[in-house]
Amino acid sequence: MKSPCLEAHEIVHGPRQESYGHPRENFDRIRIGWSIITGVAISRRQFAHMMSWLKISRDLNREMDDNPRDICGYYEAETVASQEFDETTEVERIMVEVLNR
Repeated sequence: MKSPCLEAHEIVHGPRQESYGHPRENFDRIRIGWSIITGVAISRRQFAHMMSWLKISRDLNREMDDNPRDICGYYEAETVASQEFDETTEVERIMVEVLNR
C-alpha cells in the first residue's frame, strides 16, 4: 500500500492536472473567488488549510481512505502553485482592488 502523500504527489503531477488544470490556476480560481465572497484575501497556504480542514471534519464523522491522501494533495498542490510562479497575476491584482474598496 502506498503512503497517502506519495499517492497524492502522483495524482497532483498527473491526472489531476489533466482534470482541473495546473495547481496554480485551480487554487487561484477558487481562493480568489472565496476572497471576493468573504471580503478577506485568502492566501494559497490558507486555502490548503481550509480544504484540509474540510477533509478532517469529514473524517471525524467517518474515516475514509481518500481523506489523508487529499490533505497531502492540497499541500503538494500549494507547493507546486507557489514555487513555479512568483509574479502577481492580473486576477490577484483585481482581487486586491475589489477588497480595498
